[in-house]
Amino acid sequence: MSNSQDFDRQLPALESDHVAGAANWQVQRTPYTSASSTLKTTPTGQLPEVGFNGQTLLKAFRRQWIPAIGLGFVLMMLVGALAWVLLPTAKYTAKATLLVSNVRPKVIFNTAEPVLEFATYQKTQVALITSRHVLNAVLRDPKVAQLQIVREQLDPLEWLEKDLKVEFPLNSTVLQLSIVGDYPTDLATIINIVTEQYMDKVVDQEVRDRRKRLDDLSVTYEKEQTRLKDLRTTLRQLTLDAGSSDKQTLIMKQQFDLETLAYAQRERIQLQSRIRLADIKVKMLEASRNNMTTGPVPVIADSGLPVQTDAVLQELAKQRNELQRKLDDLKRKIRRPNDPAVLKSTNDLATIKKAIQDRQTDLLSRGGAPVNMGGSAGPEPQSDLDTARQELAVLVQFDQALEQDIETRKGDVKQQNLTTQDVQTESEAIAMVAQTASSVGKEVEEMKLEMTAPPRVKVVNKADVPKLKDEAKRLKMCAGAAFGAFVCGLLGVSLWEYRTRRIYSTHEVVESLGLNLVGTLPALPTSTGRAVSRRGQDALDRWHSLMVESIDATRTMLMHVARVEGLRAVMITSALKGEGKTSLSSHLATSLARAGLRTLLVDSDLRNPSVHRLYDLPPEPGLCELLRGEISLEDAIVEVVGPSPLGTLSVLPAGRCDPQALSALAQDGMRNLLGTLKTRYDFVIVDSAPVLPVADTLLIGQQVDAVLFSILRDVSRVHHVHAAYDRLSRLGVRMLGAVINGESPSNYGSKYSYGYNYGSTIKAG
Repeated sequence: MSNSQDFDRQLPALESDHVAGAANWQVQRTPYTSASSTLKTTPTGQLPEVGFNGQTLLKAFRRQWIPAIGLGFVLMMLVGALAWVLLPTAKYTAKATLLVSNVRPKVIFNTAEPVLEFATYQKTQVALITSRHVLNAVLRDPKVAQLQIVREQLDPLEWLEKDLKVEFPLNSTVLQLSIVGDYPTDLATIINIVTEQYMDKVVDQEVRDRRKRLDDLSVTYEKEQTRLKDLRTTLRQLTLDAGSSDKQTLIMKQQFDLETLAYAQRERIQLQSRIRLADIKVKMLEASRNNMTTGPVPVIADSGLPVQTDAVLQELAKQRNELQRKLDDLKRKIRRPNDPAVLKSTNDLATIKKAIQDRQTDLLSRGGAPVNMGGSAGPEPQSDLDTARQELAVLVQFDQALEQDIETRKGDVKQQNLTTQDVQTESEAIAMVAQTASSVGKEVEEMKLEMTAPPRVKVVNKADVPKLKDEAKRLKMCAGAAFGAFVCGLLGVSLWEYRTRRIYSTHEVVESLGLNLVGTLPALPTSTGRAVSRRGQDALDRWHSLMVESIDATRTMLMHVARVEGLRAVMITSALKGEGKTSLSSHLATSLARAGLRTLLVDSDLRNPSVHRLYDLPPEPGLCELLRGEISLEDAIVEVVGPSPLGTLSVLPAGRCDPQALSALAQDGMRNLLGTLKTRYDFVIVDSAPVLPVADTLLIGQQVDAVLFSILRDVSRVHHVHAAYDRLSRLGVRMLGAVINGESPSNYGSKYSYGYNYGSTIKAG
């Protein structure tokens, strides 16, 4: 049996908590609702996939950086050597350089020629140089046709299209032509001939096209000038005919002619009224003369005159009455007062009325006595009738003359209209042709000046015969292949490690697996050895302090659940071996004992026991002997810490494992044993075997009160933990959660940096 000093030498020195009332901890009850850990799974029960995480990949590389770099170097050497062997040997390269202006050079003017963007112009020039039009001209050149490198080709045109490289390096204004081969002199000759043919077939052809355009524009300009001259001659003649070339003057003249014609037409209308009146007068005088022998005729009274006998008035009255009836009928039938028929009848009626009024005035001027048209007074003088007839004849002749004048004026107005329209049409045509001729003439003059501008493409360097082979290109390609292989090696190992999905942080336990996090334990400092420096000792002391605080925090969580659910037997397990379950079991059991609780640590890893080595105990007798019934319980349990006010830590080693012990374990041999142990101890901590390698843990897990999982940071894998938890959960085992071993001390912050040193005086600060 080991004493307390031996135990302190095996485990970190842990100071007592001085927990008051530890003896009656079991009866304390607080409201608490606990839930078993529930794994995150897909509907098919599989572990959900996670997205790519660069930080996790970097951690994977840091874990496997030595094999990653080693593999990278091996691949780099192999691929580099293989590339050096497989890549074709270095050849000669002939180059020619041309300078291409990003815009067309000009003297001062921007002509109306099409302009391409420089990027499009670059692509166009590359396509033209490699076109068959240029390359066929190159191959037809006698200097090229007799070259050795050309005669060796089955299809020289296809070879030249493939090997001739034309580019603008870095998208600059420098045009570079190059070709690679084994005959340096032939290569230089080909590049120079390509350059010459390009300058002749493309660059000089562009200049020739511009010159042809200038000639065409000059011819067009001459034609437009001749056309403009003819139009101006025609306009001059039309101007002479019209009397003016001014548009406003012609319009005023045309308006004057129209007004004169309208005046003549109005004058003729008045003349025709007078002719009708004269005709009526002649007819009345003739009627008066013819009625002189017919006896007295009653005179129609009008406008208050006494009734007399006058044949002229009677005839006029008869005509007036007839016209009045006719006008009334027209007004009833035609509602428009401005109708030509209505207006004509109205004018005729007004003429008759005026004639009646004139006759009455004439009768009154003769003394107011009634005129007797009978035979007593004798006939009316012949001179009045002749005068009336002469007056009528004069009016008719004047009407005929006026009619001829109106017709003449109508023709003049029509001709004036046509002449004015012709003048306007010719003026517009002259303006349009003049504008076109001006634009063409301007373009001609500008192009004549711009044709003196320097060319857009100039040869900077012709191809010289290369003296050295291009080894740098081969070296660059080999170096690139080697570097790519090195990177692939690093990425390959890192991705392989990444795919294993090791657990690097508590975040992955909670978020990826969905497990309860019961606690974390710090990783052991790396500065170990016989001769420990002062700095290393400080780190070790800090680790002791962090370990005590961390395990006590885990113990507090466990005791809280135990109060609520009455847990006594707790199994500590892991997915695979080497994940810190035994270390967790021993530290947790020690912490419970320091809390004043009677604690038993049972080593149930029968196939690979290790608890006895931690406490320097004999491996047997132990649990196997109890399962086989060879010894009593008191003979198997060993107390590693003597009785004290704070409780006792006891250990039950694994013993000697054989098929009989495993058979007893499979037949629920642990159930009665655990029932007895829970009556003697406050806590029974069972250190079991890993879940995945053997079935022992599954049997024991069904007989304990709960299971606590140990996960080792940077070692445990998500898929293994998931599989182990899934096996236990399917058996209905109560899962408390997980404890992370190996957490970086830096993740604890500075709140633990108080320099705790259990077993000695606490450092100030």
